[in-house]
Amino acid sequence: MNISYFISKRYLFSKKRKNIINLISYVSIVGVAVGTIALVVVLSAFNGLASIIEDMIGPFRSDLKVVPVSGKYFSLSDSIEDILKKDTSICYYCRVLEENALIKYDNKQRTVRLKGVPEKYFRDRKLTNKIVEGDSEFKIDNFNYVIVGSGVSRDLGIGLSFVSSVDFYFPKRGKINTLNPANSLTMRYAFPSGIFSLDQEINSRYVYSSINFAESLFDLKDKTSYLEIDIMPNNDLDSLKDRLEDIFGSSFKVLDKYEQNESMYKIMKSEKMVVFFILIFILLIASFNIIGSLTMLILDKKSDINTLKSLGMNKKDIEKIFYKQGWYISIIGCGIGLIIGIGVCLIQEHFGLITVGQNAISNVAYPVKILPQDIIGIVCTVLLIGYIAARYPVRYLINRLIKD
Repeated sequence: MNISYFISKRYLFSKKRKNIINLISYVSIVGVAVGTIALVVVLSAFNGLASIIEDMIGPFRSDLKVVPVSGKYFSLSDSIEDILKKDTSICYYCRVLEENALIKYDNKQRTVRLKGVPEKYFRDRKLTNKIVEGDSEFKIDNFNYVIVGSGVSRDLGIGLSFVSSVDFYFPKRGKINTLNPANSLTMRYAFPSGIFSLDQEINSRYVYSSINFAESLFDLKDKTSYLEIDIMPNNDLDSLKDRLEDIFGSSFKVLDKYEQNESMYKIMKSEKMVVFFILIFILLIASFNIIGSLTMLILDKKSDINTLKSLGMNKKDIEKIFYKQGWYISIIGCGIGLIIGIGVCLIQEHFGLITVGQNAISNVAYPVKILPQDIIGIVCTVLLIGYIAARYPVRYLINRLIKD
């Protein structure tokens, strides 16, 4: 039998007439458990928010995006297009022509981001469920139609039941008329066929049109701002990205979803790390309970230490008795905290007890998502803090009590 294990276990769980040390040990366990619960719940809540944002923006972002390194537009060669068509790992690809434009509806006007895409874009990319009103048509009876973001529709008062057209204006390339500025603008009109809703920022900025309409407005025949590429399920995204980088060469960049919206992901990741370190700092403060408990135990067991030394136990074995007790406090507290924290998250995930919003429309369950890597990181961090809190104070105190 491991003597140090047996004695440390007896010190932790045995009942004594003077049980204040045991009480402090139990308080230490509770402190570690509460810190672990906070880490599990808060990090899972951040993961839930991140997944919600990714689900909202995800459809707007293609799996891969090919953009020119320099310049705003490029021409897609037939040879490269043939390669894209024959690649079996590519589910869908399309040319996109995107530029700022001024739009006017009745007496209201504002700038938007006009995104010219193929006519079956919403159906091919399975985005029709993002259209909250109307449909995804860009051409009906030889009339041009556009799909506007819900924010743009709200700002300009655009409705699908009205007969007024949406007028688009864009500066003519190389033609500036200072006497009559209106002649310096290309004007095209279209009717709204649908209203989409993705993310608040996207909804308030973007209007979708057919790529032919965008080419006519911007006077850019057969030009492309970037390519959108979606990969087939169960295919290797990194492998396809490497192949596309070889195909397009150094004049182009191939961006995945993270790289397309790098700033947002970095902000979310940095916020999660800041909260993680704040909770770790609180856990460090709670670990002082472990130090206090072990200090009082060592002082209380001074006579036992002398007896064990007389029986032949060396200083290193005596140290093991006490720092193992601190280690057990961390393990028990971490285990209890994980069980409760994961349980709370699972209850919220399945029953949605905590909601966001105050009315029937926006009253949705607060999102949570448990990630295995977070749980592993929490366990390693909590146990490391517990080890440090027990190991070095015990060594210091035993060295003070036992003189070689």
